[in-house]
Amino acid sequence: MEGLHLAAYNADLPAIRSLAGSGANLRDGSGFTPLMWSCLRGAVGDQAVVISALISVGADPNAITLSGDSSCLMLAVQSGSLDAVRAIVDGGALLDLPADGVTPLMVAARAGDEEIATFLLERGADPDLRCGRFTAADYASYGGFDRLAGRLSPLSKGR
Repeated sequence: MEGLHLAAYNADLPAIRSLAGSGANLRDGSGFTPLMWSCLRGAVGDQAVVISALISVGADPNAITLSGDSSCLMLAVQSGSLDAVRAIVDGGALLDLPADGVTPLMVAARAGDEEIATFLLERGADPDLRCGRFTAADYASYGGFDRLAGRLSPLSKGR
């Protein structure tokens, strides 16, 4: 890993600013863009600022991994950092963009992350979307996160 990818991985904002013209959407050997690395490492350093900086120089907030199993927003959700999730959403990430059939809200539900799930719902994520026959509420329920499952349930009145 080198250049802009490494700078994003390490939340090195000065390096990102100096390398900004060097391909914000180029993929490294693992198929990740610099923005994907920053989202994945959302809880390390001040990645929210890095995410915003990368988007400001043209990084695609809706890029999907070459394997098709994750989006930038999903990687930010997996990091557990609400700041990273907020930065990528504010940067234009589509809330319900699926990767491998799963939505970012389903990823948050599977992890039992009520804070991020609530944020996504407040921003307009659709809890009724399905991956196969499963909704985000099903993912939360399967993980034993009953309170979150109830909040995500289509029958829930308190969304």
